[in-house]
Amino acid sequence: AAALGFATLVVTGPAGFESRTALALGLADRVAGLGLRPVVIDADAGRTLLRDLIEPGAGADLVDLMGATRVCYWAPTDDRDPIGLIPRLADEAQVVQRLRGREGLRHLEGLRDHFDVIIFDGPALDEGAQLRDVAASAGALLVVVPAETTAEAVATELASRGLPPDLRVTTVAAAPLLAVASPPGGAKSAAA
Repeated sequence: AAALGFATLVVTGPAGFESRTALALGLADRVAGLGLRPVVIDADAGRTLLRDLIEPGAGADLVDLMGATRVCYWAPTDDRDPIGLIPRLADEAQVVQRLRGREGLRHLEGLRDHFDVIIFDGPALDEGAQLRDVAASAGALLVVVPAETTAEAVATELASRGLPPDLRVTTVAAAPLLAVASPPGGAKSAAA
């Protein structure tokens, strides 16, 4: 992670612009290709796209995250360690209770002991307070925007949201995706 210049990253963009989830997953796959251990955390209370990509029967462990126990699923890759995926689950407390008794289940205490790069699939730019909370624990912000958006417009938007002034910001111009064709590990497709 030190070679990449960050250990935590938030991917954000305009509301309804689902390319940010695809970018978070693609970045995790590239990071894994470098021999690092990435995890993608769904940090947007307003959508469940990451949850919808988990294959039924996927391997899972429990992880402590921000004062709560969450489920960490593992997306297999062809030739390297699996990618961790921590989605938001509506019935998370019940799922955690069911998993606690499962043989072979690990309870991961502390993300940094198990992952090299933490990628938050963040809330939309419109969710100012939620985005500030997530960005406060990150070293960098990756903003996915429509191709016609200017860097000045992004800077103005971020300043209006009160994000930490020392946060490194990178802007990526992308077209909105209609579908996530094949996330890392062969997870199922989902319409965006």
